[in-house]
Amino acid sequence: MANEFGDDFIVLTTEDGREIELEQLSTLEEGGALYGLFCEADAGNDNCELVILRQSIEDGEIFWDIPEEEEYGRISDLFDQQLFSDAEED
Repeated sequence: MANEFGDDFIVLTTEDGREIELEQLSTLEEGGALYGLFCEADAGNDNCELVILRQSIEDGEIFWDIPEEEEYGRISDLFDQQLFSDAEED
């Protein structure tokens, strides 16, 4: 899954070759890894299904992949904390 757009958008290529444009909403670093919180770019605010992806770099190229289930849950909790603390500050 390669990063094909600018900093806030990526095109995710699925295993079956389908391309999905995602907008990056937030990032966080945990345990030396970078994670991004994404939403399908054309979903709109009310229909946005959030997706967490982990960044990796191979031969200078940025890739995003889906973390394992346990890791996904842990990172999801951290994003929840980040988003709710940001909302409370506003």
